Amino acid sequence: FWKKIGSRVDVMDAEQHDYILSITSHIPHLIAYNIVHTTLNVKKKKDRDIIKYSAGGLRDFTRIAASNPIMWRDIFIQNRANTSNMIDKFIENLKDLKKAIKNQNEKKLEKIFTKTKTIRKEIVAAGQGRTTADGKLVDLPVKVGQSVIYSKYAGTEYSEGGVDYLIVRESDILAIVD
Repeated sequence: FWKKIGSRVDVMDAEQHDYILSITSHIPHLIAYNIVHTTLNVKKKKDRDIIKYSAGGLRDFTRIAASNPIMWRDIFIQNRANTSNMIDKFIENLKDLKKAIKNQNEKKLEKIFTKTKTIRKEIVAAGQGRTTADGKLVDLPVKVGQSVIYSKYAGTEYSEGGVDYLIVRESDILAIVD
């Protein structure tokens, strides 16, 4: 049925799903929340300049950190084992980056940054998310009026900027059908 209506179908058990999503979704959200939280702490000291000189990187993190706090609280708690393991790996990598910066290890930094650029290209090439003509990923909000097929939880509607949205738990969405 799903393939007939144009969906890409992958089957995996819940354990594998939770592991993969802890890497591809949960940690990016956790990092975004933490970066914005850190900015709030610094903002108190340099109030106007933080907002005035905010670049695209911080703006992009604030978009992710503006996600539903209740939903993400629940996701982090429900998938705490995988998320905690990924936090440990993230901290290891962050320490490695810090050491390379502190030691002015240009080759190590360039190697890390080149690898991460390659991953970005692979994600775009795999068709993950919608992209603009120049290959930039764009948000794909779930709007009221789309059929959302999910396993357990009823959706919650909300409006923002004149657009109606449907919030569902990310881990429970089986398909979004326009």
